Amino acid sequence: MKIHHIRYSLAVAIIFSCATVRLASSDVSVAMPMLNAGIGARATGLGGAFSAVADDPSSIYWNPACLSRLTRPQILVSHQSLLLNNYLEHFSGGLPLNDYGTVAFGLTYNGYGEFEKRDEYGTLLPETFAPHDMGFSASYGLALPAGFSVGATYSSWRQKLATSTLSANVFSVGSLYQPRDGTSFAMTLTNIGGKTKDYDLPLGCRLGAAQTIPLGTGHNMLMALDAGWRRSGGATVTTGLEFMLFNMAFIRLGYNGRFADE
Repeated sequence: MKIHHIRYSLAVAIIFSCATVRLASSDVSVAMPMLNAGIGARATGLGGAFSAVADDPSSIYWNPACLSRLTRPQILVSHQSLLLNNYLEHFSGGLPLNDYGTVAFGLTYNGYGEFEKRDEYGTLLPETFAPHDMGFSASYGLALPAGFSVGATYSSWRQKLATSTLSANVFSVGSLYQPRDGTSFAMTLTNIGGKTKDYDLPLGCRLGAAQTIPLGTGHNMLMALDAGWRRSGGATVTTGLEFMLFNMAFIRLGYNGRFADE
């Protein structure tokens, strides 16, 4: 009965938390949109449906509670080429501390390419400028009894534009519930930090679920679903499908749907 009570309380807390975030603001004019950028090739291949799937140092971003799944030290290096000369570099590492949880650290750099510089009259100047974002994150995840895990991430970000610089400190929290092998449920609240100067930060929440189905020796299928809301983009639904073949080859499909606020 006690375990059932914990499960029901967690479900109520998840629904209430997401409803609170949804009603917090309808303003989509936010600072530092890179806080919503996805990290990692596997997560990208699954369309971003990763809050209940993460099992590597990218958990810093997707769900810090998933750091509890690390059983040995890991390092993640990621490069993503985006549109219009944008690119995203990420380095992170996780270190399990046995019964004391798992710690992780991450560095992220988001470059936007080079742009022409003009004065207030529109006259082209000889120099160019290269706007960019830089961030440092520290995270901790801990496994609890009855299949639960919790985690938190602190991030410090700096955004350099042509004539101004923005900085922000944000927190993200997450939970993970694994009732049995192959099944997991997740909840995250991300980018908690109020404002930087006159702009809101891209606060968001996400609920996730994942199921792994064995398909024979060395083969399985993973199905993942995330749904949530964020201040900079309205409601989101992401789904992913992954096939593992012979314990060494992977086929991934993903869908990322966004439904902007009116």
